[in-house]
Amino acid sequence: MHTVLKRTVLAILAMFFFLGAGLLARAQSTGTLQGTVTDSTGAVVAGAHVVATEMHTGISRTVESDSAGNYALPSLQPGTYRLVVSTTGMQPSTLENIVLAVDSTERVEVKLGVAATVETVEVNGAAEQMNISDMTVGQVISERTVQQIPLNGRHFLDLG
Repeated sequence: MHTVLKRTVLAILAMFFFLGAGLLARAQSTGTLQGTVTDSTGAVVAGAHVVATEMHTGISRTVESDSAGNYALPSLQPGTYRLVVSTTGMQPSTLENIVLAVDSTERVEVKLGVAATVETVEVNGAAEQMNISDMTVGQVISERTVQQIPLNGRHFLDLG
C-alpha cells in the first residue's frame, strides 16, 4: 500500500511539473513592443493610434497611447513588425522591420510631424474679350481723363 501511495504522489508531482513547465515555456514565447509617442517639439501625444502588424502573417494589434504618450503591445508573437502611429492633425509615422525576439521587450520611440496643410485657391472671373478679326487696339477714355491729359499741341479729336 505504501508503494502505491508513493507512485501516486510521484505521478501527481510529475504531472504538475510538466504542466508548469509548459505554462512557463508558453509565457516566454512572446515579446513586447513599447515606447512613447511625441510630436516634433518633444511634447507627448496622448490618444495616438498605434498599429503593429507582423509583416509575414499580416496579423495586427492596435492600442492607443495613454495620457503620458506611452504605449505597450504585450504578448506579441516573435517576428518582424511594421509599426504605424497616427493621430488627428499630425502626419502618420511608419517604422518598418522591427525585429521582436522571444521573451524580449523592444522600445520604439515614435516622433510625429505636423501634417502638411493643403491650401486651395479658386479664382473666378471672366476673361477679357480679345479682338482677333483685325489688328486695331483701342479703349474707351473717360471724360475726366480727356480733361486732365495734357494735349501738347494735339487736338482732342485725335484721342479717339
